[in-house]
Amino acid sequence: SHNGAVTAAFSFPPPETIISTGLTQLISASATYLTFITYYDRPCGEIFVPDDVLVAGPSQIPDAGLGLYTTCALPMGTILGTYPGVIRPAKNFMIKYRNYPPCGTYVWRFTDNKRLIDPTDRYGNIQDVCVGGSTDWLLSTFWHEKVLGFWSVPTLLARVNEPPPWCDCNVFSKEDLDTREVMFILSRDVAENEELFMDYGVTYDRSSYANMDNPSYEEIF
Repeated sequence: SHNGAVTAAFSFPPPETIISTGLTQLISASATYLTFITYYDRPCGEIFVPDDVLVAGPSQIPDAGLGLYTTCALPMGTILGTYPGVIRPAKNFMIKYRNYPPCGTYVWRFTDNKRLIDPTDRYGNIQDVCVGGSTDWLLSTFWHEKVLGFWSVPTLLARVNEPPPWCDCNVFSKEDLDTREVMFILSRDVAENEELFMDYGVTYDRSSYANMDNPSYEEIF
């Protein structure tokens, strides 16, 4: 009948079908989102020399914390590795920098000022490894710290300091804006147990240095 046809046209699927479909869509969307933040906020960087070649220890520079040393002699041109951390948009990083200023000591800012590499944890502190994650995306920090904690990179190269007046630089950097990588390379032969130093460049924030007048992150970004 006509009424029967109308009823059939506007009939709804059983509740269990609606629930099942909704759960499937939710699971699919959640998996897609977690895959996205896993890739986008992943920790990058690696060490190219054997694990026992580089070691962190008290720096020769007073009040500079830890520095990076070699455990054996290495020739000029040795590629130490790529800078560790999460690649982030520079503007997004400013939120973290305002809340935790010490993190600015360790970030590597690319020369195009668009992105940077942040090796610090959620509180702006440097740890032995970087597990990834950021506040740019919901649940990213929790996901990387609690679930993907095994997927970490060593932060040794973030320990390379600028040299004091009585030392020279023995490391230089090579930046690739396409891959967003920064390679650390020895600029001369180094001896066993020698501390590694490099020039951070004119745009590095040296506000924590004594008697230095340099641009802050707010001025740069």
